[in-house]
Parts: sequence; C-alpha cells; structure tokens
Amino acid sequence: MDHKKGKGDKWRHIKEKSRRRIQEGRDPKVVRWHAALESMFMTMEDRVIPGEIITIDALNPTEIESFRKLHLNMDLAPFVTAVFLPASIADPLSRSSANRIERELKGSNKVLVAKYKDYKRILTAEISPAKPGIDIFDEGSHVGSHNYYSVEECISDLSNIIWIHMKHEDRWTDEDYIKYTEGWFYRSATHKVIDLPINANYSYIHHPGLLNMDEVVAVYKLMKAVLLRIHNDPNEAIAFANSFNQSNDKICRITKQGLVRGDKDELKFFKIYMEDKLIQLLKLLRGYEVIDFGKFTPARQKKFKAMFPATVDDVIQKILKSLKDRI
Repeated sequence: MDHKKGKGDKWRHIKEKSRRRIQEGRDPKVVRWHAALESMFMTMEDRVIPGEIITIDALNPTEIESFRKLHLNMDLAPFVTAVFLPASIADPLSRSSANRIERELKGSNKVLVAKYKDYKRILTAEISPAKPGIDIFDEGSHVGSHNYYSVEECISDLSNIIWIHMKHEDRWTDEDYIKYTEGWFYRSATHKVIDLPINANYSYIHHPGLLNMDEVVAVYKLMKAVLLRIHNDPNEAIAFANSFNQSNDKICRITKQGLVRGDKDELKFFKIYMEDKLIQLLKLLRGYEVIDFGKFTPARQKKFKAMFPATVDDVIQKILKSLKDRI
C-alpha cells in the first residue's frame, strides 16, 4: 500500500482490495471485517506510536485499569503498533461490519495490533470476560484463533502471540535495539515495577554486545536515556526537584532563571535531586537481576563509579540547554 496517497485514495484502495479478495473466493464477512480494521488503523496513523499501545478516547475508571494492565503486560517490538479500544469505540466499529465474525461482542474492550503502516496482517484481542480470545487476520482471511478461560490469561499470552505473528522481516538495526530496550525500562520506571516482560534477545542491557559495548556503558546509556525521557519537560524537572527537596529547610528553591544564570546553590540542589533519581533507577535495574554488579572487576568498578557523576552532569547539561532554548 502506498502511504504517500491521500486518504481518499487509501479508502478506495481498501475497497478495491476487498473486492478483489472476495472475487478470489475469500469469506466476504471476514474480508469486510479486515477492511474495517484496516480503516480504523488508517485513521489513526498520525497517533499510533511504534512499540507502544495507545488509546483513542477518554476512559472511565474501569477502562483505565484495563488499559494500565495492558500497558504493563504488552511487550511490543519497535515496529509494532497497538490500540486499546474501549467498548464505546469498539461497539460502533463492530457494527460497521454487517456480517461481523462470531467473537465480536457488544460491550467488550478490544486491542488491535498491526505493524506500523502495514495492515496485511492484523491481530485483534477481545478483552471480555464472556469470550476472551485473540484472532489473526491475513489479507482478508481468518488464519488463526486463540481462546482463553479468562481475561487475565488472554492478556498474559497476548505478547507471545504478537511476537509469533508480527515477526520483523529485516534484521534489527541499532536504533531498533535502543528504542526497544529504553522503552521497556522507561515503562518500568514510570510504573515503579520490576517484572515487565521483555524479549531479552533484543535488549542491549541484557546483551550489550548488540551495540558493541560493555556492561557499564550499557547501564549508563540506559540510565541517561530514561532520565532524560522522564525529565523531557525542563519545567517539570524543576518542579520534581523542588518537591523532592521541600522537606529540607536549608535547601533553596530551584528556579528556571537561577539554573539558566548558573546559580551555584540551585545547581547544587538540582544535582542532588538528579543523583537520587539515578540511584533509584539503578536500584530498579538491580531488581531485574540483569547485571551482576557484584561480579564487576576492580577496573569495571572504577569505571562504574566514574560514570555515575559524568552521567548526572550530562543529563543536567542537556536539561539546561533545553531551558535556554526555550527562553
């Protein structure tokens, strides 16, 4: 499919594909359902994020909890996209297909999965206590189903099914490894959990050799990337630092103006905050038992200690540059 086409051309292309698939003898109701799913992805191309699951509507408390479970349990490669559809959105989508497949139920949340801008194969997961399951569609054909006894079982197996049916045809690039590993640890850090699933074969923190680096460099590369992502908004970084320091009366308040002009006290206390954040991230990583810090050689221990303040300084300098660029 040519993704440089306008939306009108894309809609016509979907209809043409559907007509051709039906003429080739494929089940019309499955072809139409695949077309409805492809159309849904097409309307969201500017919103989906490769390697992550998103949602497209305001969620009620129950739906928020369902989305959170998926966000924590889904392990997506960096070229796979996923969308959580609450029942309020999923129901009209199902009704748009006159002869929807049997599993599509009213009042059920859904997850749609496809490769980024590639809808030849689409996976749907029914997150419903009544009929939890996963279906795989390929070019208008229903090629596989997985049925489960519970929603929890379905969600638990969802990532495995995605890895099987959404394989990447090309070799992973360095950027793929980086995005995958850092996205995983960022989710772990923001949710403060140490049991997020990951395919270790594609993680540079599990296999630093993927990026031709040693364990120490890999650790601090990961720490730096996640620290910067957490503090992507420099104003929020200042607010976090002030909240962290508020219990100490001897610590002055950190301000944007003070950091920009290089106020020594404000920089000092901002650094104290950032050092604590780095320590917390290192503790989180230690909980995964990926790196055996206790087996570091003396030379590697020395390198590890030296890279700690260097990483903090580098993060702070990048935040300061961001502040200055916004003035």
